Amino acid sequence: MKKLFLALSIFSYSSLGQSQVVIPTIEDNFDDANTSSWQVQNNMGASGSFSIEENFGTVKLKASGGVGSSEVAYIYRDVPIASDFSLTATISANFSGSTGNKRGGISVLDDQGKYTTFLIGKDMQNEWTTSICDSNGCTTPATYASNINEKPAIVSIIKLGNSMKIFRNGLLIHSVQTDLSNIKTAALTLATGTGADEFVVEFDDFHLIMGE
Repeated sequence: MKKLFLALSIFSYSSLGQSQVVIPTIEDNFDDANTSSWQVQNNMGASGSFSIEENFGTVKLKASGGVGSSEVAYIYRDVPIASDFSLTATISANFSGSTGNKRGGISVLDDQGKYTTFLIGKDMQNEWTTSICDSNGCTTPATYASNINEKPAIVSIIKLGNSMKIFRNGLLIHSVQTDLSNIKTAALTLATGTGADEFVVEFDDFHLIMGE
């Protein structure tokens, strides 16, 4: 059964005679071949292709082609607006072939149009594990190697106040003061360019906890 829900729980403190509303949680394990809770944004031009497939507990985004440096497509869902959050999801990719630019990512966007994105990717024959992009630009991709993105990476993006931390497989890889305000949307993304070979980015275990 698909674990997809939006829940508001109540913590009762009988000794204090008080109740407190606990933050919403959104989960999706992509195990019932249904992505109806996600919306699709396909910005591929006529030269690019994009498709979605969900099975065996993952959602797969497939793309090829594209002109210029980047054409983007993604699935997304609006979430209860909150300033603090913790988002965890699993990402992996098959960046086969040596043509074009290829990206897969996990993004959060706020109610002012600002965003933060964790990316994996491949440029021609150079495959890399990590780049962080936001409204101010992108970090230099880290860890160039071969076939490094075939194993799933567990990515966590956590914002508390103005502090944002991003973890990859439990290791802190990015820590900044962020200008993101109230998160509004979460997205699973890919991008392609310069005539890329077909590639697949897979996502699983989406888990979002909203703060105040």
